Amino acid sequence: METTVVYAIVLGGILLFLFIINVLSVVPYSAFSIPPLVDRALRYLMYPYVVRRHRLLGPWTLADVLVQLIYFAGNSFCLGFRVSGFAKAGIRAGNLSLINMVPLFLGPHLGFLADILGISLSTFRLMHRSAGLMSCSLVLFHVLAVFVSHTAFSVRGIANLSAIIVSSLVSVTLSDSLTTFRVDRL
Repeated sequence: METTVVYAIVLGGILLFLFIINVLSVVPYSAFSIPPLVDRALRYLMYPYVVRRHRLLGPWTLADVLVQLIYFAGNSFCLGFRVSGFAKAGIRAGNLSLINMVPLFLGPHLGFLADILGISLSTFRLMHRSAGLMSCSLVLFHVLAVFVSHTAFSVRGIANLSAIIVSSLVSVTLSDSLTTFRVDRL
């Protein structure tokens, strides 16, 4: 089985697990409760800050740092596991980028998804920001791998033509939003 498929299944399983835990905690008279030992261990992971509040970084707890490291390591492992060449790694990076974009477009608003998954809005913003940065870095790796490997890129194929159209639309949208951001800040 391809590692990107396993990664997609694990990511979907984590989101489904968070949803089920949230639903079970809302249902009245449920037998679901967190054991006291696990609750105490979670306190030591969630309350003390490792990175204090900064202008560029928000306050990160030990749990936030561990989740970010596991997320980065999981993507790095899936990118490099049993890859035969640089071109294949580029294709895998493109697939991983698409998989990492799925949580970015799951709901109409960040607060809605945070409520459905039963996590705080600041934690979901951190997850959203991490998924966005990981997707952008994987797309950059994908594009660099395609340029370096000198693979044939025919514009006659529908997949390649749609990739050119989507990438040009995204670049125009990003440049417009960055220009608007700079004008609003002045």
